[in-house]
Amino acid sequence: MACYDSIPLPQISAENRGNAAPNEPLRPTTAAPAPQAAEAAKPGDFGLENQPRAGRVEEIVSRIPGPFEGWDPKTRFRLENGQLWKVVDGSRASYSLQNPVAHIRRALLGSFLMEIDGVAQLIRVRRVE
Repeated sequence: MACYDSIPLPQISAENRGNAAPNEPLRPTTAAPAPQAAEAAKPGDFGLENQPRAGRVEEIVSRIPGPFEGWDPKTRFRLENGQLWKVVDGSRASYSLQNPVAHIRRALLGSFLMEIDGVAQLIRVRRVE
């Protein structure tokens, strides 16, 4: 619903509101510009709640340092950039990779998907830290 709340609506002037007949549509005046975010989102804030919509980061790329042997439900991944992500779906897989690159991008309804180079499936994750 927040995305609908951020849509600017046309402003109806007082003169248009007072002079309109009951069945006559109101004539909008020029819409006020939407307020700008104080500052653009930073990559380090990616995945945190309440992030400003304007200028937000849509994807990050980092590495999972060391040996990567796969995951189970609720596995946590500490990325090279310091972020901690947790698996939130029921998926599991076994792999044998070393320092794989991880891409995390926004998905529908505020969720996030992790794609790991060399892995054939996407993992639904949530940022912990």
